[in-house]
Amino acid sequence: MSLKTFIKTPSRDRNILVGCFVALFAVVGTFLLLGSHAATTNPYVSTASSSGTLSGNATFQQDSSAAGGKYVKFGSPASTGGGGGGGGGTGSLVVGMNAGNRWYPRKLGDITSAVSYVRFSDENPAPITNLVDGTSLKAVFMIHGSTNGTGSQYISGVSAIDPNTFATNAVKEYQHFGCTPTLCPWVEILNEPAGNWFWGSYNLSNDAPAYAAMIQPTKQAFANAYPSSTPKLLWSYDGGQSSSTAWGDKWWSSSVAPYVDAVTMHPYAHGTPNGNRGNVQYVINKTGKPVYITEVGWPTGPGATGDSDPWSLQQQCNNVQSFISWARATSGVAGVFYYDYINDSDSDNRQYGLITHDNGNLHKPAYYGYQAAAQGKSYTCGNSLLP
Repeated sequence: MSLKTFIKTPSRDRNILVGCFVALFAVVGTFLLLGSHAATTNPYVSTASSSGTLSGNATFQQDSSAAGGKYVKFGSPASTGGGGGGGGGTGSLVVGMNAGNRWYPRKLGDITSAVSYVRFSDENPAPITNLVDGTSLKAVFMIHGSTNGTGSQYISGVSAIDPNTFATNAVKEYQHFGCTPTLCPWVEILNEPAGNWFWGSYNLSNDAPAYAAMIQPTKQAFANAYPSSTPKLLWSYDGGQSSSTAWGDKWWSSSVAPYVDAVTMHPYAHGTPNGNRGNVQYVINKTGKPVYITEVGWPTGPGATGDSDPWSLQQQCNNVQSFISWARATSGVAGVFYYDYINDSDSDNRQYGLITHDNGNLHKPAYYGYQAAAQGKSYTCGNSLLP
């Protein structure tokens, strides 16, 4: 409508039109205001307690100035894309696998056709560059124990580690194994530090605070070495105790939180095909930090292991797809690394692998299920070994 036409309109009709324009501008203005977050000067809301479960992009954060010592942080909406495996996929979830000492160069083609990320332990005898040349693989570099700068070993309890010496040697070891922030954008600090099966002596009251004491100096050492592209340091929250969060609850505090890039979990579980998802969600809510699940798996028997029941080939395949689907839909889960690429043995209960150990290295259906899940696709699981 032109201004000339509007002026010639009877006054009653002009009043109606004016009212409509005012209402329209009010609606549009409100939408723009809220959509741009301009309605508030900060996106935090105080809360008196952390009871209940947050979902979506909301997480609990610690701050002594907030009511009850915590506030709710609303971040960017979580991506629901695929997992970036096998040279394809979209979205932010990192989907990888453990390779360990059984990662042979002749298997790299098989690995890279399934995922783009691996968990690489310093127990491997060769630098990572010797194993991934010519591939696009990126790695979580795991310093599994107390390091001397060229390798590490499990000792009698984390409390025996000097935090400043560890920090210096951790950077040296990262470089010794050929890592760079591009090739190894994550560094996992200690494997299952609450596990007496590796560490022998374990005392929660002594070892967890000792672990916390390592955080700031190690963060600073890597920041000094790589000021423009510091790798993210991953700290164990469950300590390898898949049914408990006591380890992380003991070392986590507001004083170390600023130096923690992300935390790790190993949510194995008996009696459920889902893994211990509840503990993962608990840690997301408590810390507000990205969670990297650097181990989870479902062995194909025979017999239960210390952290899982046995599953059929078809069940294992369904379980890995379900878990990746859940992880992708869960805000706060940043990565999943399946344990393991290959069976420890084909004759006992250590058959977590996606392929067999001997027996021609045949693929389990879960290999193809995991490959599909990493790419945001689905796979119909069978119950037979495949080429």
